[in-house]
Amino acid sequence: MKYKIAIVLVLMINIFSLGCIDEGDIDPSVYDNIDMIVSEQPTLITFGAEWCPSCHDQQMINQEVSDLYENDIEVKYIDIDENPELARAFNVFRVPESVLIIEGESGDYLYMHGTEVVTDTENAKFRGVTNKETLVTNIDEVLSYINENIEQ
Repeated sequence: MKYKIAIVLVLMINIFSLGCIDEGDIDPSVYDNIDMIVSEQPTLITFGAEWCPSCHDQQMINQEVSDLYENDIEVKYIDIDENPELARAFNVFRVPESVLIIEGESGDYLYMHGTEVVTDTENAKFRGVTNKETLVTNIDEVLSYINENIEQ
């Protein structure tokens, strides 16, 4: 019995320690393309993959959103298999995941999630397929936030 408990404890320690592995620093150049886009206007980025059916659904929703906000927001899709460093920089481990970036550079971004402006990528993520209404509500919040800050 003690042997089984010892094995379970060793396995649990190994499982919990996996999250503590330092994967190294992110090369700052990974953010260059994102920085260029975000410097011009707010950006909705969805991370997905070709093999992911839900990602295709999200792309269709994103296209509708892009058509609605044609001049106000940039909508981008990033394939995690083609851009693994960028996916890692945004801590994307499942798809689809989206973030709505208000502004920033070099990975230091302001995000909108609900009515909150956040700086932490994890708190900013829309996980899974995000419906059009949710995206529209959040984009309207971003545009309102920008207008309020321009007036000040």
